[in-house]
Amino acid sequence: MSKRRIVFILIFILLLFGIIELKLFSLQIISGGYYRIQAHKRTTRIELIPARRGKIKDRNGQTLVQDTISFDLYLIPREITDRTTLIRDLALILNVKPAQVEAKLSAIDAKIERLTKDQKPFQVKKIIREQKRQTHKIFSNIPFERAAEIESAQERFSGVVIKERMRRHYLYDKLAAHIVGYMKQMDQAEYDRALRNDYFKKGLVPAVDDATYQILLKRGEFFDDQIGAAGVEKIYNDRLVGRHGVKLIERDFTKKQQKELSRVAPQAGTDLILTIDFALQKKMDELLKGKTGSAIVMDVRNGEILAMSSAPSFNPNKLQRPVSQKTIDLYFNSRTKPMVNRPIAGSYALGSIFKVITAMAALEEKKINPGTSFYCDGYFSRKFQYFKCWVAAYHREHGPMTLR
Repeated sequence: MSKRRIVFILIFILLLFGIIELKLFSLQIISGGYYRIQAHKRTTRIELIPARRGKIKDRNGQTLVQDTISFDLYLIPREITDRTTLIRDLALILNVKPAQVEAKLSAIDAKIERLTKDQKPFQVKKIIREQKRQTHKIFSNIPFERAAEIESAQERFSGVVIKERMRRHYLYDKLAAHIVGYMKQMDQAEYDRALRNDYFKKGLVPAVDDATYQILLKRGEFFDDQIGAAGVEKIYNDRLVGRHGVKLIERDFTKKQQKELSRVAPQAGTDLILTIDFALQKKMDELLKGKTGSAIVMDVRNGEILAMSSAPSFNPNKLQRPVSQKTIDLYFNSRTKPMVNRPIAGSYALGSIFKVITAMAALEEKKINPGTSFYCDGYFSRKFQYFKCWVAAYHREHGPMTLR
């Protein structure tokens, strides 16, 4: 190869690299600010699609408990452009005082400050950056009309995100409350235990990869997960709970719009069929209304429980978050103890339980009839007065009693 040709090739290569360098300089230095703004205007975000929890039905297929769609309001701190205006507009649309909204935002600030306390400078910056990118819930269970209004006016509510979630609905309020139970949000110990047992990872559809799970976990998407706290909701929680899906959202802050780029659909939980008979349960609950006590109807042929009532009772819908202090006092601090499931957790004298067996035997042998009268003076007999009826503690007696 001639010397002249080598020089020409070297000049060509130098010119090529020069052009590339100039283009990089233009992109990074001259137009860098522009592209950073454009990138900020359009971002993508992975969001959880909540799964429906399984229904709870009576023996005839009548639904007692099911999920309904609810709406929660979240804030992304880094996307808030005008804090004062946002507080005013949210207070107006949610019909709350501006001070309430301000308190919610201040709580987010306090949380970030608490997380950065005693941390090294480089860790402080990282924590602040991560927290400001996360969604922070400030209002739960807002009406559909308000959620739709906020979603359709994103230019007024920059930094506000409305998320759907499944809210448990007990169709007949107190009916069979002690049987079906109620839901609650995990406390810190339960959350840590669920994390160790991969509860949240197992709660995603199989198509969701580990990288996506880690993003959701880091963002705190599972902090609001609820679990069964009592009754069937607790015992069969693993069957009732579904598997969450995910969707990829693109948010365009210039047009104040968002669109769904892709999704992995959730899987609903398994429905449960109980042995309870709705009509019988309803009748029994009505008979115990205003009283303190318990009652059970069992099919003696197979042991199936057809109805089981405990009074006083509670309304599981009232224990859906947010739970008022008044409700907490009424249900958990009351002397009447409505949360106690008396048929299985009440303390009763053994004699009271055995009376049913002896009475049935006497009836079968025709030694007595339903109208046969027995007199209770508070003691087994005058000779064996240390065998007492429970009323003896109150210096009372039942008097004449029949099987009716």
